[in-house]
Amino acid sequence: VSRHAPNDAVRRQILDNSLYQNITGRFVQSHDYIAMERLYEIHSSGTYDLIVVDTPPTRNAIDFLEAPDRMADFFSSKLLRWLTAPSKSRVMSAASKPFYTVADRILGSQFLEDIAEFFGLFQAMAPGFVTRAEAVSKVLADRRTTFVVVSTLEAAPLHEAEFFIEALNERRLHLG
Repeated sequence: VSRHAPNDAVRRQILDNSLYQNITGRFVQSHDYIAMERLYEIHSSGTYDLIVVDTPPTRNAIDFLEAPDRMADFFSSKLLRWLTAPSKSRVMSAASKPFYTVADRILGSQFLEDIAEFFGLFQAMAPGFVTRAEAVSKVLADRRTTFVVVSTLEAAPLHEAEFFIEALNERRLHLG
């Protein structure tokens, strides 16, 4: 947010927003994206010849690897476009009108407006996040990036290692 906000006022509004604090506090996968951003920042600095990232267990490593794509998908989602449209200009289809009516009754129109405002502010940073996510994905797929899977010969860890190797192969990432 600090890096991609268009100005200090928008940055402060987002960081102080209770919805943002709630989402970042509860949205566990946002930590994967932040970790991936930090890895990219370290890589881009050119300070290190070698960067080693230890990501056990396997499921967490896969979340870590998928974080950039999830971020790019989020910013291009129909839901986000709908949330960022001004509430008066939202097109109410026959399918969405009942949802909006119920949501308005349960959550209140102010809550829906607050959500729209928050995601509207957040949308201003979308190009920076998407560009960065694409750059991180390119670094992961680069031939100079190598994944090393380390395991014991015990059954459970070995199965996890095999699962991770398959996941790397499916993503066409380079196994060392």
